[in-house]
Amino acid sequence: MLEVKELQYFVVCADLLSFSKAADVLYTTQPNVSKVVKSLEEKLGFAVFDRDNRGIKLTRRGRQAYEYASRILEQEKQLAQIYKIDDREEFANEQRFENVEEVYSGDIPNIIKNISINDNTYIVIATRGYEGDLISLRSVIDRNPMYIGMIGSMKKWIKVKETLINENINIEKLESVYAPVGINISSNSVDEIAFGIMAEILLVKNNGSLTHRKNKIK
Repeated sequence: MLEVKELQYFVVCADLLSFSKAADVLYTTQPNVSKVVKSLEEKLGFAVFDRDNRGIKLTRRGRQAYEYASRILEQEKQLAQIYKIDDREEFANEQRFENVEEVYSGDIPNIIKNISINDNTYIVIATRGYEGDLISLRSVIDRNPMYIGMIGSMKKWIKVKETLINENINIEKLESVYAPVGINISSNSVDEIAFGIMAEILLVKNNGSLTHRKNKIK
């Protein structure tokens, strides 16, 4: 199976037409770059580069592989994008969220309207109250993401759900919302609550099951 790392190394080498320059960009060594590219070629069953004393250049099949790898990496990048949205600028800025691709502040429904949402999208709603939760969930419930989770009590969730049912929002879609969000790992620690939320997202993403792996060891 091809690995993302192999595709990344290959594309950088093809862009720079140099293993040594690629090594500098990738913060690794030239021998390691050569090793990863060689592994890719072995898996593909053909050479992606012609090599000589003057450097490297893509083979005919290498050019085809380059187009394929570039598309895969672009899709992988889109899958990994993280957005932070808040109606308060002081809580939604790049200084607070340095590792987030896009940070938006302003009117939540208008912002969400212009963001691509599909079955590879995972949404966690964590506003400061009932009204914010209602507005946010109303904005995404009909966009069909893979996952919607909402932080808060069961009491608040029931109130939000009843309001949206009265607005004729599809009941099955509301029942698919993970609220209260997260797997219960019996912790009041903020970090561990966040861990429980991510665990639930991975459970949905990978179609997993809440079982102990040790029970499957014979």
